[in-house]
Order: sequence, then C-alpha cells, then structure tokens
Amino acid sequence: TTGDFDLSNNVINTVDTVRSSFDPNDIAVSPKGYILPCTQLQYKVRFQNTGNDTAHNIYVLDTLSSDLDPSSLQAVISSHPMFVSVINDGVRNIAKFEFAGINLPDSSHHGLSEGMFLFNIKAKSTLADGNEIRNRVGIYFDENPVVMTNEVVNTGGIAPITGPSDVCIGYPAQFRDITKGGYWASSVAAVGTIGTAGVMSGLTAGTTVVSYTVTNACTSRTATKLVTVNPVVSPTISISSAPGDTVCAGTSVAYTAAFTYPGSAPVYTWRVNGVSVGSGPTY
Repeated sequence: TTGDFDLSNNVINTVDTVRSSFDPNDIAVSPKGYILPCTQLQYKVRFQNTGNDTAHNIYVLDTLSSDLDPSSLQAVISSHPMFVSVINDGVRNIAKFEFAGINLPDSSHHGLSEGMFLFNIKAKSTLADGNEIRNRVGIYFDENPVVMTNEVVNTGGIAPITGPSDVCIGYPAQFRDITKGGYWASSVAAVGTIGTAGVMSGLTAGTTVVSYTVTNACTSRTATKLVTVNPVVSPTISISSAPGDTVCAGTSVAYTAAFTYPGSAPVYTWRVNGVSVGSGPTY
C-alpha cells in the first residue's frame, strides 16, 4: 500500500459537552445546639441536580451517630417517592434514603431540578452531657462520586446562662439560655424575681441563684448563675484645698475632688463662675 504523504490532515478537533448529573446540597437540624437525652431531632436534606442531564437514580446515605436511636427514625415528608431503610454493618447504623427512578431534570428546568426530605430521629436516653452528635450525609447521583453535605452538630446537656452577675434594685436585667423549652426561677425571691422571658427584677440587696430548667420525658437539666443584687446609691463629692481654705493673694492653691460611689469611669469638670477651666480629680 501507499503511505500517507500528507500528515498535516491527520488531526481533528471536536468540542463537545460531557453530560452528567451533579449536585450541591445541604443538611439542617432542628432544634439546634444543646439538647437533652431523648430529644427528637428533625433533619432536613436538600439536593439539586445542577448537572446537564437527567439524574435517573439518587440515594442518600447517613451514618448515624452512636448517640442516636435508629429504631426511632421516621420519614416525615419527601419531595419524591422515597424508600427508607437502616443498614447495620456490624459496627455502625447507616440510614439509606433511596429515590429509584426519580428522573430528576437538570437545573435548566427551573423549579424541577430540586429535591428534599425530612426525617425525625431521637437522641438516646444515654446521651451524656458534652457529647456531640455530628451529622452529615452523602448524596449519590447515578454513577457519580458521592457528594458530601455540610456538617451539623448538637451537644448533650443544657447551655450556660448568659446575663449580668450584678444587678441593681429596681433595674430590670435580661438573662438568656439558648436551650429551648425551659423555665426560669430565682432561689431567693425576696432578693430578686425572674419572669418567663428571663427578665429579673432586683428587690433587696443580697445574692440569689438564677436557674433555667429544661425537662422532657426522659430527664431534666438545670443551668445556674449566681447573681448579686446591689442597692442603688447616690454618689457624693467633696472638695479639699491645699495649702488650706484661707490663702493669701498670689498663693497657688490645689483643689482635689473626692467621690463616694464614683462608678467605673467618673468624669471631672472644674468650673469657675460657670466657666469650664479644667478636668481630672485635681485642679
């Protein structure tokens, strides 16, 4: 045979599109933050086919924390028909949420490329204070590699109380605790009372323990904070002079102001016949 005499025409360039389904996704949990044993958590998982072809089959895997009770898992709602199962591999419990034949269009079909589902699951009664329940899920679109979501975290126990350690008689003070569903109390009602919204009123000078208690079917937890109620005092001021109250003409005199209950940042202003002439404790 005759050889190829023109090698310059042996190359062809073609621009094409690789068609695939793919997704950014997320997970959210309610309630957030601190929880008690037996608290029911609700997880919301969202996904979207942002590829450029239909996603025919989608499934989601969730490796459950050892502090979650797999027998309590319940599907709440889903955007598409969903089959739920829990697999135990001998060490871990893995929840599988399967959308077989979902045929989810790509994101060029606005409003049709998204999916979501909610499920409830309870924390175990043995959840220890301080233990973290971390959760994220992996979403599989057809034969594509797994896409991992963000991670959400709950902590066993009750959050600390935030608010002032010192309050004054007659002045309301706001206390807060981010753990939901609790009630407030003051150990010495004669010193101070606290309402359902966490607002304390100081009544008499002394100390009291402000508490916030959360209770459910399994247990209860209480956070406390020691609070001092101080009397309302009025500041007083006196002025002394040196070398004395009686001086001769031409003698330099130093005046010094002395406070009682001056507060944390007193401001000094000296005036002579109503005109400001200096600042600071000495003039």
